[in-house]
Amino acid sequence: MNNYLLKLYIAGRTPRTERAILTLQRLCEEYLKGRYELVIIDVLEKPHLAELDNVLATPTNCRCPAAASSAIYPIHRGF
Repeated sequence: MNNYLLKLYIAGRTPRTERAILTLQRLCEEYLKGRYELVIIDVLEKPHLAELDNVLATPTNCRCPAAASSAIYPIHRGF
């Protein structure tokens, strides 16, 4: 089974970002239990990390395969 590194880029702690965090945590526990690491990155505190993954909008979820490049998937539904 694959393990996943997921990065959720947010802009500050707002009700919208809290919803994004809780939703992603719930989905990860439901579908990837024990096979993922979730990292929350606030672009207001660490903008250089968002730049490295070419993040242009928040919230954005970045899935980083174990040995390959990043694929970026914006999170839209429910936010």
